[in-house]
Amino acid sequence: MEPLNETRQAPLGDSILTTAKVAGISAIVSLLATITGVIAFLTSPPAPVTAGEEGLEDNAASQVVNSASSMSVFISLIISLLAFYFLFRFSFLTKNSFKHNDRTQLVKALYSLAGYFRIWGVIMFIVAIFFSMAFIAGILTSLFS
Repeated sequence: MEPLNETRQAPLGDSILTTAKVAGISAIVSLLATITGVIAFLTSPPAPVTAGEEGLEDNAASQVVNSASSMSVFISLIISLLAFYFLFRFSFLTKNSFKHNDRTQLVKALYSLAGYFRIWGVIMFIVAIFFSMAFIAGILTSLFS
């Protein structure tokens, strides 16, 4: 088998290594941004909710707002951790594969990158379903009111 860092493949190898470095940096920045968001959520006081605007009792309205905010922070943290894992794994395995001329590590790294894109594909599909449901609900609301 030919070594990974052979001269005829140097431009491809350099671009893969550059991509791995950028992926590692973006994984760390993404994780730090999410941790900052969680800290900001935990340290900031809850937003005041006026019950009259929501049509609920005072206690029920504040519980709905607080639980929705908590769920969004929790889901954001899970997505960020998954993205960090796959991107950082891609970065680490790619760098090691070129350091040790190991093609199997490069294949594992590319599978990790594929997993990252697969996760974002599923997330975008779920978001598209929610937007479609909101659009249909808006149409039905305008028809029956």
